[in-house]
Amino acid sequence: MEDYSENEETYRDADAKSCINNEINKTNILGSGGEFVSAYANLMNNLWISSNKQTSPRGLKSYCEISYSFCKNSKARFICVFNYAIDVLSEDLNRGIDKPQTEYKDFNDRPDSVTSAEHWIAFLNRSQSVIVDLMCGQLKSSLICNVCKKISNKFDTFLTLSLPIPKNKFIHFIFLTIQRLFHLKILSEYSP
Repeated sequence: MEDYSENEETYRDADAKSCINNEINKTNILGSGGEFVSAYANLMNNLWISSNKQTSPRGLKSYCEISYSFCKNSKARFICVFNYAIDVLSEDLNRGIDKPQTEYKDFNDRPDSVTSAEHWIAFLNRSQSVIVDLMCGQLKSSLICNVCKKISNKFDTFLTLSLPIPKNKFIHFIFLTIQRLFHLKILSEYSP
């Protein structure tokens, strides 16, 4: 529970209106021109600082309705809106004005640590925000060709990661933070 309270303070401090104004990237075409993050900062200030007992997220509602309309399945609506909100916040707060294109080489003959670091640096050249600092992780995926048996590895970044929860089974996870990279290890899986 200690980690949660530390993150809570970081989110609260990072999203305070006075701090946000210096971070807003109004020229990023992938964001909302700073409107979404400004509405979010107002909501956070009302929740954390204001003496009002009530607050309404009206400023965010119109933006979230855009993503809500794309999700037809009611079970997926929350995660759809959440992913949209996190993505727009990250783009509105992106410090990297210039987004260079990156071409990835074949990394299969090199150690994973080197390949992972190169992918991470390439990602940070395009995306730098307080959201990336606090929430971004990296996931390794491998593809094996059935014909030639060649293995192709890729390291993808993510802001959110959906994990399926199997019925009648318990899965124990350990999250390790190493140089702002999140590694996920499944310790054990068993039926009750």
